[in-house]
Amino acid sequence: MIETLKDKPTYLLVVDDDPAIRLLVTESLVAHGFIVEQAETGEQALALVAQQMPDIILLDINMPGINGIETCRQIRQLYTSALHIPILMMTGLDDLDSIQQSYQAGASDFITKPVNWPVLAHHVRYMVRASNASRQAQEHAQETRLAAEVFANSSDAIVITKTDGVIINVNHQFTVITGYQANEVIGQNMSLLQSQQQSTAFYQEMWRQIKKTGKWQGEIWNKRKNNEIFPEWLRISSIKDQHNNNSHYIGSFFDLTQQKAQEKKIDNLAFYDPLTGLANRQLLTDRIKQSISHAKRGQFNCALLLIDLDRFKTINDSLGHKVGDFVLTQVADRLTQFSRDVDTIARYTSDEFVWLLTGLSFDAEQYRKDVEIAAKNVLAKISEPLLYETHEINNFCSIGIAFYSDNISAEQLFKQANIAMHAAKDKGRNRYELFHASLEDKEIRRFTVQSELQKAIERDEFELYIQPQVNIESQRIVGGECLLRWHNSHLGWVSPADFIPIAEETGFIIELGDWVLDKAFQYLKNWESTRFLQRFDCQYIAINVSAIQFAQADFADKLIARITHHQLTDLSQIELELTEGCLMHRSSDAIYTLQQLQALGIRISIDDFGTGYSNLSYLNSFPLDTLKIDQMFIRNGLDDPGNIAIVRAIIAMAKGLNLHTIAEGVETEEELALLRAEDCQIFQGYLCSKPVPLKEWEALLESNNNKINKLNLKV
Repeated sequence: MIETLKDKPTYLLVVDDDPAIRLLVTESLVAHGFIVEQAETGEQALALVAQQMPDIILLDINMPGINGIETCRQIRQLYTSALHIPILMMTGLDDLDSIQQSYQAGASDFITKPVNWPVLAHHVRYMVRASNASRQAQEHAQETRLAAEVFANSSDAIVITKTDGVIINVNHQFTVITGYQANEVIGQNMSLLQSQQQSTAFYQEMWRQIKKTGKWQGEIWNKRKNNEIFPEWLRISSIKDQHNNNSHYIGSFFDLTQQKAQEKKIDNLAFYDPLTGLANRQLLTDRIKQSISHAKRGQFNCALLLIDLDRFKTINDSLGHKVGDFVLTQVADRLTQFSRDVDTIARYTSDEFVWLLTGLSFDAEQYRKDVEIAAKNVLAKISEPLLYETHEINNFCSIGIAFYSDNISAEQLFKQANIAMHAAKDKGRNRYELFHASLEDKEIRRFTVQSELQKAIERDEFELYIQPQVNIESQRIVGGECLLRWHNSHLGWVSPADFIPIAEETGFIIELGDWVLDKAFQYLKNWESTRFLQRFDCQYIAINVSAIQFAQADFADKLIARITHHQLTDLSQIELELTEGCLMHRSSDAIYTLQQLQALGIRISIDDFGTGYSNLSYLNSFPLDTLKIDQMFIRNGLDDPGNIAIVRAIIAMAKGLNLHTIAEGVETEEELALLRAEDCQIFQGYLCSKPVPLKEWEALLESNNNKINKLNLKV
């Protein structure tokens, strides 16, 4: 809107060296509402303009010093804001040359002298209005150009439509995002972008808000020219005409595809395990709570399977974490293959997985049947061998199952599954157990065992037992295995199956292993000084070493230091029993360690052979003396042709490598006969003797000069 004298007083600067002219101009214009400032030279005029820019300047051409023409030129050159200010030059009628120079200097118009005073105010008013109109037109043109630039170069897509949704213009970014050129959509309805992802009710609510408030914004899914569905953030505003009616709509939107991908990535980090892609603990907890909530409302039943990989730590310790990660991802894939879409498979800890079964029947019999079928499927699938490079890896798992019951919480459901899982491990692993109330007592005992274990050495509660190892042909004891026994003042006798796994989990196994070595070496020194073992042709005492203990970088140095401390000289009496897992990780270091020990005369035995990773090439790489056949193959040997085949293969392989074989867990004459037939050399088990305290061990050797057939062994 053009400003008038009513809107704002006009500030005028009159510059003339004639005081009479200045006075007449001032009186003439003040009477019409102008504010007039006077200057008698060009220098004064420039100083006043620098302080405050006038709305119009009356400037005499002929002045001493800087004349009016030069003053005009400097004002235009020095001040950008003065470019639109009218400058009226005052000159005589016959001074045409000066008038021409004035226009060249930037003058807007001229007033001839003598001045027509009644007309002067109208002339000045007209020039101010014309200047304001020109300035506002320029500003409007600039705003229009800027708007066009913003429209064309906006990072948001912009589309202008009629009130019926017909497109009348789009910008370049619209083409970038949707794939449509402007000529392909102008004249078309905006509905060509609809993806059908939103309901009719969604659009009804959107237009209700636009009609009510004149605008709407939100997330919406639209369709590109190539039919790809994409998310966008859309803003719609209505444009009013002079009668305040909707004339057009402007929509602006930007593509949310990358943002959605980033949000998904963040969600994956927050709710999914990065290694396996399964749900993590946080998401699992939410899903358990949801399932319990559905079960409480009677919609469907649920159950929880906690799946723990048996001896997974040995894989990491022996083959390395890269192989361990491979096993975990393969297990995750197998679990996912036969789970249902409504279920949740999660990785809970390093080697623990959870299968949350939902949508189950409330019929008790069917409920339990469905869950047990799921558990059996897991056991079967996990036990299928995995092949990693040259390693065939046999995995087994223990499963704890907890069922939904009234008023149970997510924490309680998981706790019950955890208790049942530990019960499955206690019963031999590779099985499942259903939670029942009596198992909680065992879990409390497990916690107590862990607490008491830390104080057991200090209280001198441990004792070494020895179980004889018997030559099958000579029927004489040729060695014995040291076995740890623990009698606690509060718990009584605690089974090694209870406290050894806890010692390994807590790291206490290192301190415990050192105690066993010291105690065994102490007895060996006593027997060495009396030649006790030699008198009865007993060749060695076997001592178990855990994978954690053997993995210590200074294991050999510490062992040699102990030997020196106890002053042992005949080191052939020492046999170290290692599991396969001890040798598989960092094999070059393990070979060097074993070579050091074997050079001293120490025997090396591989315990539980056949239950590990079946990478048999290592047998020819490591300096070994004996293979111990795991008792699981012996106890079921007569009933399972597969076990007989494994035992036969192990014995044949040991012969080919010039290694001794020991079968453990022999309890019946039939088992012994089978071993003799396959040419196994040594056995141990209850058929000969259970593990006995050291004093009884000594008595056992002395009994009838180590004649085993006098121990009621029928051979």
